[in-house]
Amino acid sequence: MLPQVASNPGLLETAVKDAARGNVSDVIFEQTAKRVKLAGLQPAVKLNDGKVDLTLNGIGPEDLGSLQFDAVLTQTVLRTGRFVVEALALLAVTAATQYELDFEGDVLDAIVGGFQSAGWASTEATNIAVRTSAEVHAGPARLASNAAPGVPKFGGLFGK
Repeated sequence: MLPQVASNPGLLETAVKDAARGNVSDVIFEQTAKRVKLAGLQPAVKLNDGKVDLTLNGIGPEDLGSLQFDAVLTQTVLRTGRFVVEALALLAVTAATQYELDFEGDVLDAIVGGFQSAGWASTEATNIAVRTSAEVHAGPARLASNAAPGVPKFGGLFGK
């Protein structure tokens, strides 16, 4: 959902409503050990100056027995508010991380370009044989005897 929200911030409201439904369900489960069907629940969620205002239509104290509705509402608002903060922060962190990765790629390309202009030639990539975990943990004798041609035998590293 995050990539869609990043390209269309209007979807944030839908994501917040989905998070609010999940948070209500979680809080009720934590207090009653029973999952409440929330298919008919339509939370009204509004963002006002960075605060989440939440109304849970269709769920009242009489429907939930001994559950403390104010605690459900309080916890849902807190958790949904944290979700909004984390979702917005993640969008910012993702953008900053992509900028840093692009910059590092440009720096590495420039370094390689500098080496190549000085006559350096790239070496052939190392080929490492793929082994299953059973082959790796079978022991040094099996590892050394089953090594593919051209792949170093590591018997000396793992014992004789």
